[in-house]
Amino acid sequence: DRKNPEKATRSAVKYLGRLYDKFGSWELALAAYNGGPGRVARAVRRAGTNDYWKLNKFIPLETRNYVAAYIGASYVANYFHLHDLNPKQVEAKLLNTTSVNITEGISFSKVAETTGLPMEWIKMLNPQYLKGSIPASSKGHNLELPSLEAELVRHAYTAMPQRNFYLEFWNNKSDYQRMDYQVEPGDNMRSIAASFGCSMEDIVKWNRLTSLGLYKGRRLVLFTKKQIREPRNWNESPVLSNIDLGKIYQPARLVNLEIKEQHSIIVGTTDKKNPRVIKKGKDKYYIMKRGESLSDVARQFSNLELKELLLLNNIKINDRLNPGQKLKIK
Repeated sequence: DRKNPEKATRSAVKYLGRLYDKFGSWELALAAYNGGPGRVARAVRRAGTNDYWKLNKFIPLETRNYVAAYIGASYVANYFHLHDLNPKQVEAKLLNTTSVNITEGISFSKVAETTGLPMEWIKMLNPQYLKGSIPASSKGHNLELPSLEAELVRHAYTAMPQRNFYLEFWNNKSDYQRMDYQVEPGDNMRSIAASFGCSMEDIVKWNRLTSLGLYKGRRLVLFTKKQIREPRNWNESPVLSNIDLGKIYQPARLVNLEIKEQHSIIVGTTDKKNPRVIKKGKDKYYIMKRGESLSDVARQFSNLELKELLLLNNIKINDRLNPGQKLKIK
């Protein structure tokens, strides 16, 4: 575990803290960290001072270079911009990592196969495992991975509790609603997360997925922010104000819909199969009724996916909609 970045850093910080308490100087603490506290204590006695810059001639060259290198690295990290130095950009995934406790033996190649991560990333995040694998242990060993991939490994290689507490937590959030989503051809994890305003990590946790791959017809549990609908009269509708609603529901009749907010008129015919559908040339529109959601609308049409409905109308899943509002469906 000396090569475990987190454990080694925590131990180093504790040790440096004890050395600082002993010598009262960070330079002396660094020298003692490298050369040993006994050697530094002898140098203090020989020089008759605890000023590092006055006593460092009594300290070995290797230790003097160690202190100088540490100070140099600290300076560069803080003042690189004064010397036209540009830090390399770190891959965003590597900035947000999580540890997974693994009890069974597993190779890095298997982790790479499960997560799709490059092997060099896995090795870089876990330098303590010299042979490219994690040995089995009843207490478990930690595997450091980007958060999303860590969840995949957690569900695939660790014993899961009977209950999904993360799912239960979201079920109890009063401002979110649960919905079932069926995967359609062309769907992927990223596009679904973008459409419903959640993260891929959330989808993995809600459904205990062990892979980011999705197949047609798979049902996913998703949560979206509830749409707040205020009571509204038909006469207050921005779309159907001052319109004889009886005309709209009579099949094959011409309908004039005055849209006050847009100051325009749509002329079309209603659909015989669905009187709420209005045709205008090649375009079709659907007039929403009270209490309907976007999902309700999409489900009425076999060739219309929810994400397509959002794109056609340039809206988001959580946008507020009103009874009588016109949605383009084709």
